[in-house]
Amino acid sequence: MSALGIRVGRAFFGQFGGRLKSVQEQAMAPVLAGTDVLIRAGTGSGKTEAAAAPLTERYLDDLDAGETVVILYISPTRALANDLARRLEPVYENLGLDVGVRHGERKDLARASCPGVLITTPESLDVMTSVREPRLLGARAIVLDEIHLLANTQRGLQLGIALHRLELLVERRLQTVGLSATVADPLAVWHFFRPGTDPEVIDDADPPRTLIRRIRIDVTHAELAERLARLGGETEKVLVFVNSRRECDVLADAIRDGAGFGEAVFSHHSSLTKEARERVEHEFERSDRAVCVATSTLELGIDIGDVTLVVLYGAPADWQSFLQRCGRGNRRSQTVQALCVVPAPRPDDVLGLRHLVTFQALLQQIDSGALDWALPFDLYGAAAQQFVSAVDGAGGAFTGINHFLEITEPWPHLHADVVEEILEELVAGEVLKRHPVHRRYGAAEGLWELRSLLQIWSNMPLSSREIELVHGNATLGHVPATNLLRLQEGRVFAFSGRRWEVEGFVAGTIRVRSTTRRPDVELKFGRRGAPLDAALIEQIRVLLAAGDVGAEVYPSGRADGLRTRLASLRPLAQDDVLPSRASDRGHTYLTFGGTLLNQLVATWAGSDPRRCGDFTLVVDDPLDTSAIPDCASLAPGLAAIDLDETEMSEFQRRLPVSLRRLEMENEWLRRPVNEQILERLRRAEVIPLPSAALDLVLA
Repeated sequence: MSALGIRVGRAFFGQFGGRLKSVQEQAMAPVLAGTDVLIRAGTGSGKTEAAAAPLTERYLDDLDAGETVVILYISPTRALANDLARRLEPVYENLGLDVGVRHGERKDLARASCPGVLITTPESLDVMTSVREPRLLGARAIVLDEIHLLANTQRGLQLGIALHRLELLVERRLQTVGLSATVADPLAVWHFFRPGTDPEVIDDADPPRTLIRRIRIDVTHAELAERLARLGGETEKVLVFVNSRRECDVLADAIRDGAGFGEAVFSHHSSLTKEARERVEHEFERSDRAVCVATSTLELGIDIGDVTLVVLYGAPADWQSFLQRCGRGNRRSQTVQALCVVPAPRPDDVLGLRHLVTFQALLQQIDSGALDWALPFDLYGAAAQQFVSAVDGAGGAFTGINHFLEITEPWPHLHADVVEEILEELVAGEVLKRHPVHRRYGAAEGLWELRSLLQIWSNMPLSSREIELVHGNATLGHVPATNLLRLQEGRVFAFSGRRWEVEGFVAGTIRVRSTTRRPDVELKFGRRGAPLDAALIEQIRVLLAAGDVGAEVYPSGRADGLRTRLASLRPLAQDDVLPSRASDRGHTYLTFGGTLLNQLVATWAGSDPRRCGDFTLVVDDPLDTSAIPDCASLAPGLAAIDLDETEMSEFQRRLPVSLRRLEMENEWLRRPVNEQILERLRRAEVIPLPSAALDLVLA
């Protein structure tokens, strides 16, 4: 801490007796020297202070002047921004400095005094940069929090371009500190946001927190509720993660229906209103004994108190999500208790084997360090959004093409030809209009329509229309409008950890009242989850090839039955074989290749790609597997795969089709695991695939 002055050192670290954590100690000198830094460490490692303390020291004179924002702290979500402000405000108050928040629900820049530290989101940074917010003109440094969550996404590219636009505005390079959980290739993550620059990468040298984990199989909602009720102690706080909003409400209702936690059972997901989510966070934090069932909305570092146990009811989609969820437990100690629960089979899921092996594959990925990585993706949708944002920021006035080229200059794939192609497509869609003489573009009617819908700054996927749930004078949240067909008057459903009865429909809303009746209908929240990650499926194959359930699985009696099932799959999962079976449907190959890879091979073979899944490739005729092409040769087949527009952002949808395909192609080519799987398939020996074994894998 000797590199910090006494004033800043006491404000940030005085309560810990001056002892710094590993990443705080390592980051001090390079950040104080003005170097760009990427800090890579787990939850509870002190990353926030590792960035904020030395930046505050370095720019303390500017902060004391109190004239402009000096440090911009970019959070991926509003909720995390609010939580960061709550944590940092007391520190900066001790320094006599202000912290502010700027997002769609809070605008502290409107205050008379200018906050020296401003916490915001990518979208709000975009808005402020577009309107040339005068209070940003003194900005000196940027902190990018949870940077891994935005890497290789449209919102991430929006953030990267908006940062570059801000640097053009302030006419200086902004020192950048990135904060990330464990990632396999930190420079690949960094270069997506800041191409052409290299940071100093700092890894946590402190020993990681011990993860005590168990896998429990075939657990119903009622059984989990009963098990949680038996937890001893008066300070048991349990955070239960699920993979869908529907599961969140149904499971919370089941736990609430059991004994042990009384009214202290909460539900937290994105369909709840902001006020409802904040109320849950507050009540859960101040409760001594409580359960909160949540989706990914609580994966990030929002402080909800010291959680005794983390339960994962169903396996998450990737290792990043797994680590984020487990990291929410016991943040103030060196031990994390995690219970991985394989849900009891449902009528449409005849075997929970997939959940089990997915959990084990995730644990093996993490234990072995075999974490998948990808090169920075070439994305285009957010570039289209940034062009519209720039024109909007100019009041709709005609803007020269050189300005668009300037704001995308660091990204080589956004060269002049591509920029003009995007602009011309926006003209064709009547979002922009072309100047009759000069190479300039201004606002057309479509831009003003997007503005009125608050869509100009959004790079979120399109979703189905939603409808409000209203209780009395309060909005409980929003659900997809397709639920109107299910929620007839008098029906009872679970939402936000409570039971509601439909009263009627008024002015486009569903009006409800509280009830104690058991639910007789479940809400629907859109399509099922995305296909499994290809690297995770490959790890599942490796696990099946080993053929062992593992000592972490219990009850042991049921595990014995699973060992028998796994033993039947072991010969079929070896890396030198490719099981195949002929039927009326065609020829099915057990590839463990992932949906996209299987679809591309099917297209190359002249077959319908829609019959393929995560694990299986289905083609009309037998394959000469040795002739399967490489990734680059398969890439043209992406044109035959349907583009799901509901999973695109508004501006991806407005791209030329050729650029939409190019986004898909680039993502496909920049995942090394895809070529590894294709090489395995080319050298594998085709062997018979028993139908019973196929049923086990597909379950």
